[in-house]
This record gives sequence, structure tokens and C-alpha cells, in this order.
Amino acid sequence: MNTNNRKYVKQRLLLVAAGGFGGCVAKTATSPLERIRVLAQTGNSRGIIATAVSILETEGWKGFWRGNGTNCLRIFPAKGILFATNDFYKDLLRSSFKLKDQRDPTSLSFFSGSFAGMTASVSTYPLDFARTRLAGVTGRDIGLVGILKEAIRDGGYRSLYRGCGPTIIGAMPYEGIKFGVYGFVTNYYADSVNKNSSIIFYMSCGALAGMTAGLVVYPNDTVRKIMQISGSQGEHHGQKIYTSMIDCYKTTFRKGGIGRFYHGVTPYIIRCMPNAAIQFSVYESIKRLILEK
Repeated sequence: MNTNNRKYVKQRLLLVAAGGFGGCVAKTATSPLERIRVLAQTGNSRGIIATAVSILETEGWKGFWRGNGTNCLRIFPAKGILFATNDFYKDLLRSSFKLKDQRDPTSLSFFSGSFAGMTASVSTYPLDFARTRLAGVTGRDIGLVGILKEAIRDGGYRSLYRGCGPTIIGAMPYEGIKFGVYGFVTNYYADSVNKNSSIIFYMSCGALAGMTAGLVVYPNDTVRKIMQISGSQGEHHGQKIYTSMIDCYKTTFRKGGIGRFYHGVTPYIIRCMPNAAIQFSVYESIKRLILEK
């Protein structure tokens, strides 16, 4: 391997680490809202304040960060792969279509983000499954290993990929829209951004991109969470509640109408904006340092 190749590989690995680090910082900072959102989506919430009080009473303040260790185990590789492969797919598409302009068209950012979202989701899905189970169950002292053993015992190894279909279907448009909006806004305002205020600029663009993408795909995310949590509740223990993603959509709509798909959307948006803002700003800042070396 020559010097240029070694440098390229080193840069890519550092970018994976940068994306993973940014993802972990963002997830940890917004974990309390994520916990409330999961409980709201899966039907165990009576509202933001009531849910917060219930968590405090039954689990203490640490309950807001329940599952966050598993979250970070998943987030570090997931966001690392996401941001690094987004750059990889972007370079690949730019080369394939022989694009000369330094500013990427929005469509290129959309497709590179979509492919990156699919790659990251499939690679780390079992950890996402375990994280959702941990966050969505109250009053039980069970950890990551216990959750995985329980799922395998009840449904075999295939159960670790329950809800993977909606995850991929949701991840591709979500990441596509997120990176597409981010690319569009950063390109549009690039000439007017002062280098000294660039981190604020990246945070603002990231917040807008995350909010936009989240609102579009939120109903699909609700279905994904419901499918993941099915089988972990006492009255349904060990049973397959939904036969398919379509069945889950139909059943959820029949029980609560359109509004049921948006349970927990308020804490989600409150969480989503700073989450995406931190992710993009940390990644872009570290990326700039890496590429300037």
C-alpha cells in the first residue's frame, strides 16, 4: 500500500470515528427526550410531563438515560458508518456522473444520504432493536445481554431483526432528506458564512435538516418502534402480535387513526433539532481538522 492509499484509509477511519463521536455526544445530550418519545410511541405514555414524573418515581433520574449505554454502542458505529459512507457514496456518485462543480447538487446529497442510511441501519440493527426494548420497558431490571437473550429465546435470532423492514424504509428517505436539506442550505449560504461562526452555521443547518426529515418519516418510525417492542410486554410475552409491517400500519390506524402515528412527536422534534445540530457541527469541525492535515 503506497503512501497516498495509507493516507486515504487513515482519513476514512478518522471520519468514521468523528461521525461516531458526534453521534454519541448528541444522543447522550438528548437521551431523556428520547426515552419519553419511545414510551409515547409504543403506547406506555400519558403525556410528556406525566411520563417524566413516572420515570423519576419508578427509576430515579438515571431512568432518563436507561439504555443510553446500548445507545452509544449502537450510535458510534451507526453514525460513524453513516457519515463516512455518505462521503464515500457522494464521491462515488460525483465520479460516476463526472460532476466538476465543487458544490454538490441537492439530488446527489439526497441519494448519497439514502444509501448511507441503508448501509448504517442494516449494519447495526440488532443493537437498535435492543436499545428500543430497553427504553420501552419500565419497572424491570434488565440489561443489554438480558434483552438479547430474552428476544432470542422467544423468537430466535430472526427476532433481532424484527422491524428491520420499516427501519430501512424509514432510514433511506430520512437520511436522504436530512443530507439533502443540509446540502441545499449549506450550499445556498456558503458564500455568506464567516469561518469564525461556521460551527453555529453547521448547527443551524443540521437542526433544520433533522427537523424536516423527522417530520416526514415519523409515522414510519412509530410503526418500527411498535414492531420492535411487541413481544416485550407481559400480556403479549412470546407472541407475534403483528404479521407484517402492513398489518402493523393497519392495526395502529384502526386503534388510533392518523394521530396515533404522531404520538411522541413533540419530544421528538425538541430532541431532533439539537441532536442533528450537534451531529453535523461536531462531524464537520473534526472533518475539517482531519482534511487540513
